[in-house]
Amino acid sequence: MLQQSLLIIVFCAYSFLGLLSVAPQIAHADSLEQAVEQVKRNTNGKILSANTVREGKRNVHNVRVLTQQGRVKRIRVDARSGQILKSRQGRHAPPPNRR
Repeated sequence: MLQQSLLIIVFCAYSFLGLLSVAPQIAHADSLEQAVEQVKRNTNGKILSANTVREGKRNVHNVRVLTQQGRVKRIRVDARSGQILKSRQGRHAPPPNRR
């Protein structure tokens, strides 16, 4: 009886730890991908980079995009609500090499 109980506890702990290690990565990737797609749709630009950072008590997706006007913008998206928080304009992109 004790061995059976111990086996059940070990199995539950292993399952729980396995879910903890996989589930946040899957949810995080989907959420970041959704933020990237949202920014891409809104700006019609080229995505340069994207990452997720912790700001205070919330996660924020930072997406850098090259707009069609040649400007680099950093757009911040709330990871929980998907709401665009703030965008910052950067410098002009370098002109293309002409030969």
